[in-house]
This record gives sequence, C-alpha cells and structure tokens, in this order.
Amino acid sequence: MEHLSFETFNALPLFQGIGRSQLEKFKETVPHGIKTFEPDAVLAAQDSPCEILFIPFRGTLKVVCASDNKRFSLQEDLQAPTAIEPEGLYGIAPRFKRTYIAADPVEAIVLPKDSVTTLFREAEIFRLNMLNILSTRIYRQQKGLWNAASGDIRSRIVHFILVHALYPAGEKILNVSMACLAEQLNDTRANISKALHQLEAEGFVTLRNKKIRVSALEQLIGYVQTQKI
Repeated sequence: MEHLSFETFNALPLFQGIGRSQLEKFKETVPHGIKTFEPDAVLAAQDSPCEILFIPFRGTLKVVCASDNKRFSLQEDLQAPTAIEPEGLYGIAPRFKRTYIAADPVEAIVLPKDSVTTLFREAEIFRLNMLNILSTRIYRQQKGLWNAASGDIRSRIVHFILVHALYPAGEKILNVSMACLAEQLNDTRANISKALHQLEAEGFVTLRNKKIRVSALEQLIGYVQTQKI
C-alpha cells in the first residue's frame, strides 16, 4: 500500500471513501503486499482455496469459468480496479469460483484472509463497501436465476450466456459444442445451429469450432429484446 497514491487507493472498490489517517494506519498495522502479475500469470484458479483477497488496481484480467463436468466454459475480460471474489473468503465453500489470468501486466494489492478480517472488524468504511459489493452480487445472481429463460431459441441462448457471465456487457467467449448447448437448452442441435448462424449473419456472434464469440453482450441483449416487441 505504501507504493500507491492516496487517489489510486481511494478509487479501489473496497476502500472508496477512506480517510488519509485510516490509510496511514493500514500501512503500519495491516499485513499486505503489492504484486505485479505478468501476462498469462494465474492469480487464482477455479476450485482452489480462497485464502487471499486480490484487489487489482491496474491491468486487465481474463476470467474463465468451467462447468463441473468440463463440457462448457465461459471466458470474459475484467478491467481493474476490482476485487476478486471477496465473498469466496468465507462461508461453507471458501474456494474460487473462476480462474483469473493476467491478460496484460496486472498490479494488485494482496491481502491475506486475516488482514481482510481485521479490516472488516476495525474499519467501518471497508465493512460498508464489502457489504455493498456482496449485496450487489447477490442481487444480480438472484435476478438472473428468476428471469424466465423463455421466448425463441435466440433469447434462450442469450439468457444462458448472461446467467453464466460476471457482467452483462463486453466480449464473451462460450466454449461449447452445439450438441452440448442443445442439451442445456432442451432443444435440438439443428435449432441451435440455425439460431446461432442467424446471429452470426446479423453480426452479433462469430462461430468457430466449439466456440461462440459474442463481441458485445449488451448489444446482443438489446437486439433480442427488440425482437420480442
């Protein structure tokens, strides 16, 4: 933390609104580190123990999440500043739910779990920011689960990508066979193939061998919503 300016530190998700005096106290009393991750370095791997809180403040992360049976996975980008799965530190399954890889040089604050617990106990602003992040993520997850996966097959494909993504915007790469996607959506492979090729013709996706690339998920969501009107 000693290498970060007050302005940079104050812009981090868990430390917004922190005062200078509190920052000085953290520098002296809270164990921490600042680390640079070179491109392709893995910060955290899916299903590995979540014992450290990474707070990237510079760079871009490639985020990958695979299904339990490894039959499909979703890749997306995550731009700093961000906090990597603070919810994973506690609870009945303290493990990372996704893999986080440096897409370019990434600089991050590294906080052991004990340090996070200390900050949560002693710093009200940290505690409030943590609760806000957790509440937002719970809301997004619950809202996604209860949104009806109805409509035509294109709408259901978009819904499938949306509920597996961290954020409803940006580039997404879904690694899946059409047969597997058909199973997931309870439809035929022929219907899945037809819908995807329609979306490709309209410029919203690019298809490769077992790979569906969505250039901008927010644009695809907007498109399928207009088709329902």
